[in-house]
Parts: sequence; C-alpha cells; structure tokens
Amino acid sequence: MSSIVPKVYGVSSLQRKSRSILDEVKSSEDPVFLTEKNKVSYVLITADAYEAMNNESYFWTQAQASSLSFWAHESNDAYDEL
Repeated sequence: MSSIVPKVYGVSSLQRKSRSILDEVKSSEDPVFLTEKNKVSYVLITADAYEAMNNESYFWTQAQASSLSFWAHESNDAYDEL
C-alpha cells in the first residue's frame, strides 16, 4: 500500500526508534526516507521491494536491448535492399 505522504525521519530517529521504523517499512511496504542536515541521505525499503525493483530494471534493460537489436536488424535489411 503506497501512502500519499512519504515517511521521513532524521537519522538520529533511526538510532532511537529502529525497531518501530523497521516494522513500519515492513508492514506498509512503503519506503522510509532518512535525512541528515535536512537532506534525504538514505532510503529504507524491504528486501522484496529491492528485489522487485532490480528485476524490473533488469527486464526493462533487456527489453530495450531487444528493441534496439530488432531496429538495428530492420534498418540493415532496408539498407541492403538499396
């Protein structure tokens, strides 16, 4: 379930409330952003979310490579006909 408002904590909050913050990441499956000096420095996500993100990136990269390969092959065939 994605929430509309992102969860943001200071790094010092993680030191004090690590268990509750990690439980929140796990139960909601939403990322938690950690800040240092008012700037987001870290993002906490579940291992499943990380794996899904990597798989999606991998498949997107493979799809792009296949598409480029297809179009390169098509343009070479058109060039050969000239």
